[in-house]
Amino acid sequence: MRLRSLALLLAVSWGCAEPVAPDDRPELIVGLVGSDSAPAGATLPTKGHLTGRDLVALGLLTAPSPCQKIRAFGVGQASSVTWVIESRNHGTACSDVIATFAYRLATRLDPGEYRVSVVHRYPGTGWADVVALDTLIRVP
Repeated sequence: MRLRSLALLLAVSWGCAEPVAPDDRPELIVGLVGSDSAPAGATLPTKGHLTGRDLVALGLLTAPSPCQKIRAFGVGQASSVTWVIESRNHGTACSDVIATFAYRLATRLDPGEYRVSVVHRYPGTGWADVVALDTLIRVP
């Protein structure tokens, strides 16, 4: 499977089980719900759809505070695409108030059928991982 990125709009890191080209990164747009940077159309539960050969996921991520660094990375193996969205504390003092972030993830896929998953992860918080999306997508 070969993933090709659309663009990189936020600092995003990529981790995978097999080597990929440096440009193989999901596009991530993220912002606090209600802010100008929040992507329109983000929903709960997360929704995935195709626009041509571009796979797009729109969703909401609940985080322990508004002072979070949100990053995304992907794991691709054969006919599977898993995006992990991590929420980590900036390391600065911040009120412990639950915050909701809207996000849009996107990447271009080659033709085929893929199992697509989006997982929300909260390292160092004691919060469990949340599978926000798990679906089959056929790319013509």
